[in-house]
Amino acid sequence: MEKGILVKTVEAKLAQKLDEVVKLNGLWESIDGIAFKLVISAVDDTLGEKIPEEYKLKIRNLISDIIDEGDFSVAVEMVIDLANEVIDVPGLDDEQEELLFSAAGQMIAAALLAIKKKELI
Repeated sequence: MEKGILVKTVEAKLAQKLDEVVKLNGLWESIDGIAFKLVISAVDDTLGEKIPEEYKLKIRNLISDIIDEGDFSVAVEMVIDLANEVIDVPGLDDEQEELLFSAAGQMIAAALLAIKKKELI
């Protein structure tokens, strides 16, 4: 099992996106992509190891679905399931919690789609 929660391809894509956004001058611009990759990997390996094993695969799959495939619908459902599993809302039974998380997930999905559409325009 890999350290952290990000697979290497996701780490590389995140570093690439940062490299596209952050523009440096001279020699720094030629090495910033590598530096971003090393920092992302180190942070992920350190912080990712603090996440309980039973959640690592779920989170890894969620992140991969969003970044690798841009599949927000599957990702939102995975977030809802994970939140419902991990968070206990006092005063609500499991069915009510699922409805609450589902509504929040749909709002997040709508916001992500709106952001994505603005990027394409």
